[in-house]
Amino acid sequence: MLAALHLLPAMAHAQSYPTKPIRLIIQSPAGGTADFIARLIAQKLTERLGQTVVADNRAGAAGTVSAEITAQAAPDGYTLLVGSVSLMAINVTLRAGKISYDPIKDFSHITLTGTVPLALSVQPAYPAKTLKEFIALAKAKPGAINYGSAGVGSSNHIVGEMLKTEAGIDMAHVPFQGGAPAMAALLANQLQLYIGTVPTLTAMVRAGRLRAIAVSTSKRSAALPDVPTIAESGLPGLSSFDASSWFCVVGPAGMPRAIINRLNNEIVQVAYKGTGPGVIGLMGGEVELMFPNAGSALPYIKSGRLRMLGVASLQPSTFLPGVPTIASTVPGFESISPQGLLAPANTPAAIVNRLNRDLVRGLNRPEVKERFLNTGAEVAGGTPEEFSAKIKSDVAKFSRLVKDARIKQN
Repeated sequence: MLAALHLLPAMAHAQSYPTKPIRLIIQSPAGGTADFIARLIAQKLTERLGQTVVADNRAGAAGTVSAEITAQAAPDGYTLLVGSVSLMAINVTLRAGKISYDPIKDFSHITLTGTVPLALSVQPAYPAKTLKEFIALAKAKPGAINYGSAGVGSSNHIVGEMLKTEAGIDMAHVPFQGGAPAMAALLANQLQLYIGTVPTLTAMVRAGRLRAIAVSTSKRSAALPDVPTIAESGLPGLSSFDASSWFCVVGPAGMPRAIINRLNNEIVQVAYKGTGPGVIGLMGGEVELMFPNAGSALPYIKSGRLRMLGVASLQPSTFLPGVPTIASTVPGFESISPQGLLAPANTPAAIVNRLNRDLVRGLNRPEVKERFLNTGAEVAGGTPEEFSAKIKSDVAKFSRLVKDARIKQN
């Protein structure tokens, strides 16, 4: 009985969670894969949990600063960390005696968010066109090649050292505080090789600014299907080469199980359903085109990671005034995602009209319109009859589309 009473406060806290903003700590500077994953999670958790999730970049000492902050935080679910294989698996050996956290004992393990292949990238004009040629060049000039990583102990550092050992070559390691500055150094010709995650390199490779000569996993990347694996080089010692990076979300040890389960469920929904995986696929080059809603795409458009080609409404979007309509190229094209308020059939007309009048009045308040615009939506309003006509029209339109396109539910 006493044990049960002791658990009551934690259970009550878990049931009401969250009641205030959540801090999501990122182990690297802005621009890298961990940063991209963390900001996607922050955006979607904010929508799903109804509380702001604030992304907080805390780079330094190969991410150990972020891990130490998280491990020392209160285990209440309001401080979380997007970590990586280097932070949670490599540092425990690499920095033995120098880190103050235990990746197993000092954290609540919430979920594995994904695995990421790495690619070996060089300048387009670099003399080695293939991995075999690169290794031959490295053997001819021991120690002359500088390769960059996101920091000592990062996954790209470890892959670089694996390559050195298994290929029998000597390269000089140049660590940076994050993948973005390392890639910038390669573009500035300060490095000869950068081993980066595929999502961060794909855009540069596809634009011809960098050339990928191999990927680190046993299978080719769907984002870079023409780039062979390291194992495909046919060189002795590399036939079984297979390495990837992974990312996770953790919190301080001692978090209530109910909160861990809630976060796990919400993050899994973000990672494997809805806009999230589509945006990741688009960013990584696995898909060429996507039709997200404007609000979910805006952060990536503003940062220059994505470019909007057209909006699906008949009229230009107030939210994206410089983007043309699809209808300007494909006459008559319109596809929007309306949201509406419904009641059971046979609700008295007086009640329907009263609700419609009060709701439309509220929607047209300036502060409400502004909040809609900030999410990429626009206030519609209108009468109950106009809404009914809209539903009937869309049922007919999409019924034809589903049948003609032979769309089936998985």
